[in-house]
Amino acid sequence: DPKVGLAVGHVGDSRCYRLKEGSLERLTADHSLAGELTRSKLLTEQEARLHAGSNVILRALGIEDEVAVDAALFRPEPGECYLICSDGLTDLLRDYEIERILNANIGDLQAATDLLVGEANKNGGHDNVTVALIRVDRPHAS
Repeated sequence: DPKVGLAVGHVGDSRCYRLKEGSLERLTADHSLAGELTRSKLLTEQEARLHAGSNVILRALGIEDEVAVDAALFRPEPGECYLICSDGLTDLLRDYEIERILNANIGDLQAATDLLVGEANKNGGHDNVTVALIRVDRPHAS
């Protein structure tokens, strides 16, 4: 469909989320040992975070000549907000904390970005923290 509007290609443990009607939804799956253990229901997400070696990346760019890329198409709607972020954010903030900050600052994406990065740094900031926010204000023109 040429009017989809948003294509997300993903490899690794950076993430893409959608905030829709105040609820945060993860659109990508981590290609890490923790992600695999959680998806296979061998461990809960909390247990996987604490599991030794859980931060090992199972799929990444630059390691092999070819890599499988997860791809999905989305039709953004007015009022939605999309977050693209590195694991430097999601290792230090839970999804509900990210959701709370986004909802409180949806009218000012720069403030939301600054708060997300600031909270991650306050919680340890041991990795790079990358955050990009996109808010859909009006329908895509046909």
